[in-house]
Amino acid sequence: MDNFPDDIETITSTYEMFQELTGMIKAEMNNAFISRDVNYTRGETIFKQGTFISHIVFIRNGLVKASVESDNGRTTVVKLISSNQFLGLPVLFGSDFHGMSCTAMKDTCVCQVKREYIQEAFLKNVRLTHFIMEYYNREFLYLYDRLSNTSAKNNHGKLAQSFLYLLKDEFMKEDVFKHITRKEIAELATISLESANKLINELKNDLIIRIEEGNTIVDRPDLLEHLSRLG
Repeated sequence: MDNFPDDIETITSTYEMFQELTGMIKAEMNNAFISRDVNYTRGETIFKQGTFISHIVFIRNGLVKASVESDNGRTTVVKLISSNQFLGLPVLFGSDFHGMSCTAMKDTCVCQVKREYIQEAFLKNVRLTHFIMEYYNREFLYLYDRLSNTSAKNNHGKLAQSFLYLLKDEFMKEDVFKHITRKEIAELATISLESANKLINELKNDLIIRIEEGNTIVDRPDLLEHLSRLG
């Protein structure tokens, strides 16, 4: 493979990368059928931890949770993934088995592309290789930050940080608070459901959040920031 040039034209979004990737694969295979769209309803498993990786998945639209189940049966929600993002990309050149489970949190449409097609495309295209290196870097930084939060914060800080995470634009566009359950919030914060219920009631009493028709509304994100720092 050629050396990396100094003036690589950066791929600015995951969607742009997906379009270039699938276009390249189709061109090499004379526009053969290389992918398929699959629809999932809320609660359906897209792939399960420990199963064989045959495809890399791209979310066309929807919302997905990535979770890990420990040996003692406890589940941790590692992250949420929204529209125009990949599932399974971190293990593109790694393990042959999924390290986590991905589940639809609302009606979700995904595109599945065979793993070997994507591997070949990345090895041949410098722009794609550059993109995936940046992608891995973002994933590692997120996981380091996640580890720091879960190991160093108390329950108040963990829950506040989880609410701040859910307030990201990419999740609010998917109406995340209409779809996420108390149990999933607890698993995201790595605290017990009992603790989550107690602390959420405290946030309601302190007028930081309110619940209307099953939807959570955050009125004081500044106080969540304060609680996260103190935690």
